[in-house]
Amino acid sequence: GGLGSMIVHSTKDLYSLKDIASNKEFNQQDMWILEQYIADADSSSVILFSRDSGVDIITTTEQLVEGLYYKGNKFPSSSTQTEKMKDITLKVSREIWKQGYRGFLNFDFIEKEDSLFISEINFRMPYSFYPVKFVQNNYPPQTPFTIETTSLDLVNNGIPFYIKKN
Repeated sequence: GGLGSMIVHSTKDLYSLKDIASNKEFNQQDMWILEQYIADADSSSVILFSRDSGVDIITTTEQLVEGLYYKGNKFPSSSTQTEKMKDITLKVSREIWKQGYRGFLNFDFIEKEDSLFISEINFRMPYSFYPVKFVQNNYPPQTPFTIETTSLDLVNNGIPFYIKKN
């Protein structure tokens, strides 16, 4: 999900992509990725940091998603597949580390029953990092919290999210 995402129900919906192509901001050289929409699935993420000495997991989160729209995170993750997600992200991240990448990595997963899919890897600090670090620095380990996004017109003191203790 996210900005610019859309659900295509049939090939007829693909014709609406012509409208996107007529948009001034659309670059004809842009590449598009289409992926299957998995209904009634859960979404989780693993935040890592790659430094010269290796790769560290910062936390795992459950993403709050309504349709294609990100609404926040709950952490730590209560997913039954957390250890599997950690194993996958460490294996992939170590290969990326060997190629010289240093910095944040954020793996997004889709979970459906016993199936687990990586939906994307972001090479940047994720939106949820700031509130996660705030909680980790100010509360006992494994304290459960929910981070909810706000609309920009509700931003309080420049922070576009609410942190609620569960």
